[in-house]
Order: sequence, then C-alpha cells, then structure tokens
Amino acid sequence: MDKQLLEELSIWEETFDRAIRLGFIHLSASEFDKIALLYAKVFGTALTKRQMKCNTCRLKALKDLGKRYFEEKNKPKKGRPKKIDIDAE
Repeated sequence: MDKQLLEELSIWEETFDRAIRLGFIHLSASEFDKIALLYAKVFGTALTKRQMKCNTCRLKALKDLGKRYFEEKNKPKKGRPKKIDIDAE
C-alpha cells in the first residue's frame, strides 16, 4: 500500500475503528461509495451491487479495509536502525 493510499484511508480511520471495535457504522450512500472505491484499490476487486446494498456486507467490507489499514499504519518502518553510542557513559 503506498503513502498516498494510506493518506486517503486515514480520513476514514475513525469509521474503521468503530466498525472493528463496535461492529457499527453510520454512513450515507455517497460516503460508502467513496470507501468502496478505496476498497477496490486496496483489494483489487470491486464490491458487487448486492454487497453495496447489504448492510452486513458493508460492515464486513469496512472491517476488512480497516484491518488492512491499521496493519499498514502500524507496520514498523524500514530503514537502518539508529546508531547506539557506546561511549556515552
């Protein structure tokens, strides 16, 4: 997942958290349409029309997307570890 996609998903962080922890969402159809586009970018497959109308399917999609988002967000950053100064004592 690239940095730009993570930024787009970060707008919905509170919604993802609520879906995962509480099993509850409250979104308008237009808001969910925006999330469905992000879902397609992340998973490479779009939600079907049936899934877009089904509240259980919508909640599952948000939970899946939220889990993936939090995994990527909390992933340790790559790079060289900081140098430890042994002579500091």
